[in-house]
Amino acid sequence: MNSSSFSRLLGLGLAAVALTVSGCSSTSASEPGPIIDNLDVPATTSAMTVQGQTGPGVVLTLTAHDDGAGMSALHVFFTELGQDHVINIPNAPTTLTGQKIDFVILNAPKGSHAVEFHLSDAKGHESAILDRTITVP
Repeated sequence: MNSSSFSRLLGLGLAAVALTVSGCSSTSASEPGPIIDNLDVPATTSAMTVQGQTGPGVVLTLTAHDDGAGMSALHVFFTELGQDHVINIPNAPTTLTGQKIDFVILNAPKGSHAVEFHLSDAKGHESAILDRTITVP
């Protein structure tokens, strides 16, 4: 069982993220790449503080697996900015179950914002992209 905590301020001062990773590592003969089993993204933000940064935010809940190389990063792509923000996942776990990710979007204007999420693994494989909309009231 792996367990580590880390946070990162994402580029352009757009978001602060706190992620605690606890997952079991295992290996398998097949290596299809990472698969997002479930990603719960609240539709509307609420006020949050992460790493001393306060703004509209959501708590993401991620369940995913990678039977081969292990997951190395969660990619958060803000479509209106055209930029991919990478959140590194330590220790390349092969399983994440109900992992909480506190996600604060700094300087976000009111309204709906399209966001895409996908995982990548240590061998460069990528999961399918999941589209979500997050609304700042």
